[in-house]
Amino acid sequence: MEWFVPTGDANVSSWKGGIIGSVSLNDEYNPEGYPAIFATNAIDGHLYIGAQDITTGEKVKGPLLKRSYETPVILYQQKLGASISTPIFTDGYKLVTAGYNGLYLFNLFWESAHSDHPKAIPNAQGKFYQLKVEKAGHFKPGTTFESTPVVWDGKIIVCCRDGFLYTLGA
Repeated sequence: MEWFVPTGDANVSSWKGGIIGSVSLNDEYNPEGYPAIFATNAIDGHLYIGAQDITTGEKVKGPLLKRSYETPVILYQQKLGASISTPIFTDGYKLVTAGYNGLYLFNLFWESAHSDHPKAIPNAQGKFYQLKVEKAGHFKPGTTFESTPVVWDGKIIVCCRDGFLYTLGA
């Protein structure tokens, strides 16, 4: 399935807007079979979490305005500050994201939902769920992050523009 996430424009450093990093998928961190979702950061300062395979039916112009694409259902959108890194899903239904306003950790919860709920999406078996997102932590060392964090052995590891490599966690 092809889709395009339209974002707002913002001037940050030499960037003019859009998504600079990549999209992250929850496929490897979804042992319970909840819905397939993605996460991405944008220069407009938002973290976007949406459905991988469900679109709104609305079409928007894509890169260079050459083609029109479907838009995915956005389940969660939060203004965290501009970012050029890629958010990552990790064990325990967690999401880690870094940007110009620090490093964030989110817990992701799925609740059973009726199919007519506006933010309910189905899993591969057709059971409907609603995503709940809880901010679990924020770390801002006084400078910015541009790199994508890594989670290894329960620790978040990320490089910072201050020249340090930070390791957070037990």
